[in-house]
Amino acid sequence: MKRRAPDVDDPERQALVAAPEDFGPLFVRGETDDDRERQRRIERRLAAAWACVIQSLPDLSVVDCLCVREGKVVAVCEVKYRLLSVRRRTFPNIWVEEAKRLGLIALAATYHLPPQAALFVVHAASDDALYYIPADVATASPLEMRERTAPRASGLTLPSDRACVRLVPIDRWRLLREMRT
Repeated sequence: MKRRAPDVDDPERQALVAAPEDFGPLFVRGETDDDRERQRRIERRLAAAWACVIQSLPDLSVVDCLCVREGKVVAVCEVKYRLLSVRRRTFPNIWVEEAKRLGLIALAATYHLPPQAALFVVHAASDDALYYIPADVATASPLEMRERTAPRASGLTLPSDRACVRLVPIDRWRLLREMRT
């Protein structure tokens, strides 16, 4: 049975994330059932487009899923959902967290896959299209520190509120060709 993070109202989770305001919680926001269902829909689209089976990894894994074809892992993926349009260039870049990028490449290496098989997949909601980029291609963008959470009421910024990211230009992302029925 798949283990998932405790719900926000769960006392076990509250004990895990309880910390003084100065240190902040371990988890900024719990993943909702809607988030998980959205990810599963994206994974089903990936499976159909790439003619593979998607094996989801546990909720707290660095990487979201494995793509398996004929019993062999052929790719590892981190799936993102973004309210943007690549076609209309709503934003010039899509950011990827460096920790996720390195986790993708490391997991790919454990399956003896090249870095090109470590993929970020983004569902651009406004386009209703999937885009992907190999994790090694993302290195063409410089590293930056960015806020990944809304400012705290206290005004204090903590290290956990920031992430090392790469802003990957929209034109570097490849459209995933899907069969439409």
